[in-house]
Amino acid sequence: MQLTKDIFDCITVNGYGREKLCKVFDVPERTARDWLAVAKYFYDNHIPFLTDPLHLPKAEQIKHEIKGERWKVAVVSDLHIGSNVFRPLELDTFVSYALDNGVETFLVPGDLLDGTRVYRGQEYEQSIPGVDEQVKYFAEIFPKVPKAYFIIGNHEYAAFKSVGKNLGQDISSARKEFQYIGCMEGRVTINNVIFELFHPQGGGAYALSYKLQKRIESYMPGDKPRFLLMGHYHQAMFMTVRNVSGFHCGSFQGPNTFSKALNLPNVTGGWIIEVMSADGEVNSIKSEFVPFY
Repeated sequence: MQLTKDIFDCITVNGYGREKLCKVFDVPERTARDWLAVAKYFYDNHIPFLTDPLHLPKAEQIKHEIKGERWKVAVVSDLHIGSNVFRPLELDTFVSYALDNGVETFLVPGDLLDGTRVYRGQEYEQSIPGVDEQVKYFAEIFPKVPKAYFIIGNHEYAAFKSVGKNLGQDISSARKEFQYIGCMEGRVTINNVIFELFHPQGGGAYALSYKLQKRIESYMPGDKPRFLLMGHYHQAMFMTVRNVSGFHCGSFQGPNTFSKALNLPNVTGGWIIEVMSADGEVNSIKSEFVPFY
């Protein structure tokens, strides 16, 4: 069992000792001693306790309404703002195109920022190396949109592991129309249709469809989303398995030395998804990928 903010407060505010921690939280003495040591270090050095965003409980169900039986969402992923190969002109063009086509809701499955210390030598491939400056630049550069829901990916999560920042909260504070819904995964229900935003870690597979298919196959009956929007791989693809429509969501970062060394392709562009639904039942899906070269 990990030390949480509630347990930290029990130690530093309520004065719980080893015996009480063992009794209240049903943990062995070794765990209680570790908690006390960590809490003392944080308290003595005036360091605020931050909960790992990856281990926070999933957000409560988020519901969003779009008028009409036919409605659209736009998907942008893996912007990597702060990278020296981030493509702001292409992003601006795509967002303008989506807005001109009646889109008011944007979904972003991770890696809005390039982050820090994700891989060795990353700082040499960044135009904006600091995460605070990346958040500031994101707030300035991302075009105005009515509403956006997003998760953080492995690049933002690396900032928590290295400097203790939850960039999801920072992004939401910088741009109020962007609602943070989770670390690596999150769900939003639009007109009673469930969209899952997912940002895995690790390398891709030889078959482009493999990662999407394995994620869809992992869902328990009764817990499937209707749409799976997968970031991270910088690829574009649409497939349907088990009545789940899955998308690789593209990117807005060009190739860098890291991706070239690993032979990782980058597909630049975003999706516009048009859905016809009634009472949560999807009757028609039209998807358009808008590519840039």
